Amino acid sequence: RATTRRGPVTAPLAYPPAGDAAQKSFIKDATERLLRLPTVASKQFLITIGDRTVGGLTVRDQMVGPWQTPVADVAVTASGFEATTG
Repeated sequence: RATTRRGPVTAPLAYPPAGDAAQKSFIKDATERLLRLPTVASKQFLITIGDRTVGGLTVRDQMVGPWQTPVADVAVTASGFEATTG
């Protein structure tokens, strides 16, 4: 089976002229669109994505309460299974 690799096809982005009011509006709109993405604007995705204690060394994580709200300002991890330090 013969395969060939193709690179991505990219087109240059057309910016308004520098210093123009349209450029400021363009950048503002692009920033607002970017920050609407939950994986960019919210770090809850990173905190709650998976099992936070999978290694077995987590003593206390940042989640608090019955709804596991990430409000604690510390997470403590032991340095080993028999260790008293972390």
